[in-house]
Amino acid sequence: MFYTMSASLLIHNVGLPLPIIVFFGFLLVGMSAGWIAIKFHSQKMDSLAKHNVENIIKSGAKWDNLEKMINEQKKKVCFFYNILVFL
Repeated sequence: MFYTMSASLLIHNVGLPLPIIVFFGFLLVGMSAGWIAIKFHSQKMDSLAKHNVENIIKSGAKWDNLEKMINEQKKKVCFFYNILVFL
């Protein structure tokens, strides 16, 4: 949908100056790369949280709701990861 909208803008506004068209191209590439980076980061945080939950379960801790436990670990992992990134 994003590429369709951008293509329609470029086709509709054929009279745009070349620098604006180049900027649209950079915008498309940058937003696509950003989306991919966000997906990789999300997958990394999920795997770290699931690894932590697995270690907690292996240590013999009692657990009631696995989904709740995973969500709590996601919050902890993301919080500490973001602190380390900004230090």
